[in-house]
Amino acid sequence: MSFYEYPLFVDILLITMYVLLFATVALAVWSMVNSIRQHGTEKDESKATRYISICVVVLLILTLGISWFSADSTPLNINGKAFDDRTWLCISDMLINSSIAMILIAAACVIVSMAAPGRRK
Repeated sequence: MSFYEYPLFVDILLITMYVLLFATVALAVWSMVNSIRQHGTEKDESKATRYISICVVVLLILTLGISWFSADSTPLNINGKAFDDRTWLCISDMLINSSIAMILIAAACVIVSMAAPGRRK
């Protein structure tokens, strides 16, 4: 087995990625449960908060859907091994493209909110 077939420290990298993925999902679930506990019983939630929450969920679903349907599923040949599972190729492309899109959307929102005419100093 040559160096290019099995790079150094790939096991450590994979374990680290799994730990980070688990921690991220656990933190997201904890945050959601905590938010529901704190705000679930309040009846006077403003319409703006509901509107923003609905818009964020719809935007997330649209971004994931558009990036799924625009994903490239061309088989890859890496280190002599063919990766040709269409589903996983689309999922990986979807996650990469949707991450880029959401970063750009977040940057645009920050710029718009900083340039708002009624913003207090």
